[in-house]
Amino acid sequence: MARGRPIIEPPVFEAPSLPRRIPALDGLRAVAIVLVVLVHAAPTAGFPPALAWVHTLQSLGVRIFFVISGFLITALLLQEREATGEISLRRFYVRRALRIFPAFYAYIAVILVLSAGGWIILLPGDLAHALTYTLNYNYPAAWEVWHIWSLSIEEQFYVLWPLLLVLAGTRRACLGAAAVVVITPLVRIAMWYGWPVRDEMAGHFQMVADSLAVGCLLAGSYNWLGRQGWYMRLLTSRWFVLVPLIVLATHELHWRPRTFLVAQTITHIAIGLCLDRCVRVRSRWTDGVLSSAPLRYVGALSYSLYLWQQPFLTKVETPLTSFPQNVVLAVACALASYHLVERPFLRLKARLGQRTRLDAVASATLSEVR
Repeated sequence: MARGRPIIEPPVFEAPSLPRRIPALDGLRAVAIVLVVLVHAAPTAGFPPALAWVHTLQSLGVRIFFVISGFLITALLLQEREATGEISLRRFYVRRALRIFPAFYAYIAVILVLSAGGWIILLPGDLAHALTYTLNYNYPAAWEVWHIWSLSIEEQFYVLWPLLLVLAGTRRACLGAAAVVVITPLVRIAMWYGWPVRDEMAGHFQMVADSLAVGCLLAGSYNWLGRQGWYMRLLTSRWFVLVPLIVLATHELHWRPRTFLVAQTITHIAIGLCLDRCVRVRSRWTDGVLSSAPLRYVGALSYSLYLWQQPFLTKVETPLTSFPQNVVLAVACALASYHLVERPFLRLKARLGQRTRLDAVASATLSEVR
């Protein structure tokens, strides 16, 4: 029998068989929020000059959040479809609302009070765009709400991606995500040369869509990738240490015209590889550092901390906005938000999720009886 080329199994998009608990992901969230805080603290008064270089990392922490979000949301939706035979958009949006809205609108309420008192100045359109999660298309915006551009992208993703999974099915939706990874660099270069204000275009959904799409593809092809020897050898190689270095190196090239076309996509793919290694491969880094109780707590606190770091980490020099008290105050507000606002609604969300799992078991049992 003549030797032929080995048959390569085509990608299969399905619900990922993930561990029930992945504590390293909370640690990865902690890394992302620490990057955000350091980047925003770097230009503030009193920040150590020796660490000023961290400001060059810019939106790296946010991009890590995007990849994680694409991965986790896709995994949850595909697992729901596998367990129940369908994706309930109603349940999904209720869960997201309980997770996102309470802390967010509590923050906006405080900002409105500060604005009414004259302590901060909102620009025309800021409030309307913030409340409707469209601030990524509103430029310029007041500093105290400008960070909502990334939350707006997340919300737009929550609207589009589950709907696409329901209407197009898993395979077509994942192939669409793959197309986004390919097309987004072309969109970026077109906007680089065609958009009049480059700072304005940075927060547009279409400029960072491939970061979310990488996470979606990773979740959809998780089982298939685990069966590929070359891929698992890559994840477990001692040379994998180069991948985080690639993240840092390519991130430096994001805003240089000659590398703008592909640098961001390489960054997003490399972040996806780091994420997958944290999920699949046990190591001192994942089992020790990322899974440690302090980092997991910071990861759980990351949403509230992302909301509340903005008013304190500003270039406007006051006793409250100088380092390190600005970071201390941001953490204090985040702790109050997490324990007084987030956690009560998270408990409600958990109860809803428990009912959903019971419904899934009941549905499966009924199917077996029939």
